Amino acid sequence: MAGRVTLNGHVVKNPATQVEDDDVVALDGEVLAGPEPIYLAMHKPAGRVCTHGNDHHPDVFELLTPSLRKRLQAVGRLDLDATGLLLFTDDGQWSHRVASAKACCPKTYRVTLVEALQGDAAALLEAGVKLRGEKKLAHAQLVQHDELTVDLTVSEGRYHLVKRIAGALGSRVVTLHRWRIGDLELGDLPEGEVRMLTPEEVDGLARRG
Repeated sequence: MAGRVTLNGHVVKNPATQVEDDDVVALDGEVLAGPEPIYLAMHKPAGRVCTHGNDHHPDVFELLTPSLRKRLQAVGRLDLDATGLLLFTDDGQWSHRVASAKACCPKTYRVTLVEALQGDAAALLEAGVKLRGEKKLAHAQLVQHDELTVDLTVSEGRYHLVKRIAGALGSRVVTLHRWRIGDLELGDLPEGEVRMLTPEEVDGLARRG
């Protein structure tokens, strides 16, 4: 087998060589197909973090089957107290296209507030609001459901963006629920449950990114 296996065009001499998702492995010049990538949607419950190995809180990976817990990564994050649509995959390129701050893949959140927004908040958000410590204005689209309940759609990936926007408008977030990413909606998926994305949903999110 010496010299027959190549990794990204280079002969593999060490059998313990690690292979990444985007690597091209070939045997005698023929590219070997790896396992099919996985794309999941989860209805994240409150009280769980989106990272592995947190010592203080349970994580969302505990809701996956044991065979998927180490294989998959969350696409973006939701805060500990936030709920809603969370994506998982082992496809690094797809994850980057969806979650990148430059991807402009809109995400819509149902937000309940401590205090009602004052003035024409929708127009202000369309024009852009200044966030503390930021040079660039933050833009969002707002749909008002009642005095304390709004939908905010953002296309940026900044840290705690929705909560910071609410603060810039003179209010604070009580609950935060993400119900849509791009054209993909959470729908009636029960809290704590997961489902496979359809090929059409996967392609649609990739085009968005």
